[in-house]
This record gives sequence, structure tokens and C-alpha cells, in this order.
Amino acid sequence: MAKPGKNSDDIASYRPISLLPIISKILENIQLQRLTLVTEESKLTPSEHFGFRQKHGTIEQAHRLVNKIHTDPEHKRYSSAAFIDINQAFDKVWHTGLF
Repeated sequence: MAKPGKNSDDIASYRPISLLPIISKILENIQLQRLTLVTEESKLTPSEHFGFRQKHGTIEQAHRLVNKIHTDPEHKRYSSAAFIDINQAFDKVWHTGLF
């Protein structure tokens, strides 16, 4: 299909088709599986790290935090937490003219 407003007889009017994104996605998936296997087996990431891990989402981290808050008084320990909302943080810095 020719680009809009271009001559359909001219070869430069057509968009090239590339298979690179498909190949790169396949290779990326293979590499991710291998890296995940190595990091999980050798325990390179601590159990408290929840980013980019299977079955370690926001809900599991929230359950972990609530459980800690409930069990700490039983062991005579204090619990504290800090919550930072970084939603749209980079958009606000960009629009203020810092960058």
C-alpha cells in the first residue's frame, strides 16, 4: 500500500517491511528466560525485591507489608513505612523547564 498522497507507481512511495522487531522479540524472550533461570537458581536477587519478577507483584508486596505490621508487635518490634507517589513525576519536572 502506498503512502497517502504519494504516486503508487513510484517505489519510494511504499513503506519498507522489516522482520527485525519479530526477530528481536524472539531473541529477547530467549535471553529473558535464561537470565531468569540463572538469577532464580543462584538467588542473585533478594526475596524482598519485587520488581520484574514472576509472582512478585504489587499485591504480594502489600500482603507482605500487612503481615509484617501484624507480626512485629508480637515480637516487640516497631514497624514503619514511607510511601512516595511518583505518578507523573517526570512529566512535572519536564514541564517546569528543568530539562
